[in-house]
Amino acid sequence: MPVRHPMSRGELDTDLTIKGAWTFSGNQTFDGTAEFNSTAQFDAAVTFNSDILITANNALVIENASPEYHMREDDATADEGNWIFRIAGDVLKWGFATDAAPTNNALSWLEVSRTGVTLPVKNMFGDWILKNADDDVQIDFNVDNAAADRAIITLKGGLNHLNYFETGQSADEGGWMLLNNNNDVGLWSTADATPNSAAVNAWLAVRGTGTAISSLQVNTNLEVRSGLSLIINNGNNTEQLTLLHNGSYAKLESEDDGGIQLKNPTDGIFHLFEERTAIADDATETWTIPTGVGHAIWIVKNSWDDSADGMFANTGTSTTKWAGGFNFQLGNNGTNPDVDGDVNCYMQSSTVMAMKNRTGGSRSFFVIVIGL
Repeated sequence: MPVRHPMSRGELDTDLTIKGAWTFSGNQTFDGTAEFNSTAQFDAAVTFNSDILITANNALVIENASPEYHMREDDATADEGNWIFRIAGDVLKWGFATDAAPTNNALSWLEVSRTGVTLPVKNMFGDWILKNADDDVQIDFNVDNAAADRAIITLKGGLNHLNYFETGQSADEGGWMLLNNNNDVGLWSTADATPNSAAVNAWLAVRGTGTAISSLQVNTNLEVRSGLSLIINNGNNTEQLTLLHNGSYAKLESEDDGGIQLKNPTDGIFHLFEERTAIADDATETWTIPTGVGHAIWIVKNSWDDSADGMFANTGTSTTKWAGGFNFQLGNNGTNPDVDGDVNCYMQSSTVMAMKNRTGGSRSFFVIVIGL
């Protein structure tokens, strides 16, 4: 039967072995080794200044309305030696405390809540680093001090990757991988049998050198949905090429002064350019086609009179008039016809066409250039 210790408060400065069930009602201090081979129940504060040995597959049980287990390192740096392990309702909490309030259990670094035998919620507080012994592979979870609402996850290693698996999919269609490999960061598809290796080439890859991004590679069909656009610009959004579908038809729009160029490295260049511009009376405007375009067809339309419209071709400064009204003049071999009352066009060079307006007023012109 259980034996009640005869002292309500006592101190023991030698080793103690308890083989039967004991109940200690008062505060107890053990300076020597305490060995418990059976149940020992403490109803008050207990201080052990040496090891506690529990044998016979028994356990250390803390049972009350708010059970806590405190650990204190007496040679730690200020405010770094107090740790608390406690239960609060359905939440198991690992916490820490200051030297001034070593029993204050309000600060947690890990909390796990439960409903029955399930663990639906796990909360981690503060910055976390998971790493191997060599520190060459690690995962950092932290909060940016400059922006307290921004969390950061850092993967450090040789070939870091994040795997995504969608269950319920057809064979080899549910696995995806975000992988960095040398200078590339790519999205890969994975096979069910080899979820940690790429089954095919990355279908989307970003390549770079240093901090500069050199290219974005798409190794599959690129679909732009109706009403959305694919925009290519010069970096400051002042000149750009836009490909879009407005729901009825596809459109290719250029806001670049140089027009649109299709170039085949062996068969030459096809260049398309158009511009609307206003030219004051007796003023001259020029248009330039890229170097490498050997022949061009020029179409000139104006808002003044159809008789000043024209179309011609050039090879170098030599021109051939294909059509034009009586108020459209075309010079040859770099010569400006300079006829008063007319629109005067000529080639200043093999790539620059000049137009002088002598119609007696400011006119708006629409010029289309097809270069070959």
